[in-house]
Amino acid sequence: MFRKTVTGFLAILLIVLAPTASFADETGAENGADTAVNVCADDQSGKPLLNTEEHIVYMSGDSKGLFRPKDKITRAETAEIIWSLVKNKDTMSLSGINQFSDVQENAWYREAVNSLAELEILNGYSDKFKPENTVTRAEFITILSRFFEETEGTINFSDISEEHWAAGAVKTAIANDWISGYSDGTFKPAAGMTRTEAAVVINRVLGRSGDEATIRASVNDGIKFFPDVDYNYWGYIDIIEAANNHKFDVDEQGRETWVLFTKEKSNLTPGMHRINGKLYYIDEKTGDFVCNREVEGHYFGEDRCYTTGNKELDTRLAEITSAYLTDGTPQALQLYRLFEHVIDNYDYRAGSIIEPAQTGWEEQCALEMLRNGKGNCYRYTALYYYLAKEAGYEPEAISGFVDRSMRPHSWVEITGSDGEIRIYDTVFSRSRRAIIFGRTYTEAPYIYTKATN
Repeated sequence: MFRKTVTGFLAILLIVLAPTASFADETGAENGADTAVNVCADDQSGKPLLNTEEHIVYMSGDSKGLFRPKDKITRAETAEIIWSLVKNKDTMSLSGINQFSDVQENAWYREAVNSLAELEILNGYSDKFKPENTVTRAEFITILSRFFEETEGTINFSDISEEHWAAGAVKTAIANDWISGYSDGTFKPAAGMTRTEAAVVINRVLGRSGDEATIRASVNDGIKFFPDVDYNYWGYIDIIEAANNHKFDVDEQGRETWVLFTKEKSNLTPGMHRINGKLYYIDEKTGDFVCNREVEGHYFGEDRCYTTGNKELDTRLAEITSAYLTDGTPQALQLYRLFEHVIDNYDYRAGSIIEPAQTGWEEQCALEMLRNGKGNCYRYTALYYYLAKEAGYEPEAISGFVDRSMRPHSWVEITGSDGEIRIYDTVFSRSRRAIIFGRTYTEAPYIYTKATN
């Protein structure tokens, strides 16, 4: 979250699109297991069952609010997700004994891994589980297939033979329409499973299809939002199905319809957040990303990210900020680096004067500066004004006067967390004889006078 500190230095029949990624052991950790555990269709069997009656959240975002749809899913993540979907855990007689030497006692995935291993759903590499390894597509399907009776059938993938260690699991997956493979007729068993692919397959295993009409009608009304998942992304509906608690019915055509869903809050703290190069705002009351309204001098649009309202300006600003607004850099330092960018990369050129106290001139002046690479004080100010907003500040572009001669001049004002108004003058700082960055009006080497209406 940004803090406003300016004092001092101051990211089924569906063709799965994962890229090929080889795994350390192409036979997979799941090779060598006993045949699939036969799971009875009722709760009296004592065998593990997957929860198909309740559509609970089983995948969510990371600490930055991102889903990371194209990231490969690890073996530890896979275990945690699948264990969250197992029914009747409280009635199982499990020893809780650590099954693998590389699963630490305090590991967040320990219970999931050990429980699923004891239930013969998961295997390891001898005495190791390798939790951080990417789970392969063959391993993922094999793990899920162990909740069901193995189904005989035909393998229609050119890279899976009848002798392949995962052939039985793949047959089960094909027979139940969990997978269809790639357009070239391959399955790519050794490729890593992406998070999107995992959601797609699990939804099909659970019979969860996602109510697209309700989801799209509710994108601004509490549906879980991920900044890195576009509404038109091929896996969007499956991701939202996996990430939202909801009650459902099934219509006459067998389609899932959402009856009620839990409005999901972001796990981010209230305030400004820069995520994947874009600025967002988390509302303190709702805990959700602000959409279609102005907050702290920033307008957040339909896609929930800050916009100037001008597509060209947004694009040009993004080209600059991508180099300066990086994770881990203090906000005040980001502000200074943007200041240096403006004074070092643009030339001064005389131009038209903005009338004192005039408003609404910043957009055009900033575009002129970016297009021409040069401009007068108003163009310098306008550009830095927008860059400061991109850094999460609430600046004001001033058209006023300087010195006792009352020469027309322009600068940026930002009010700090201490309530002090500070001046940022990019034009007078170009010579570097006096860097007017974060100076109060009494500290500034010149007399700045704001015009009055």
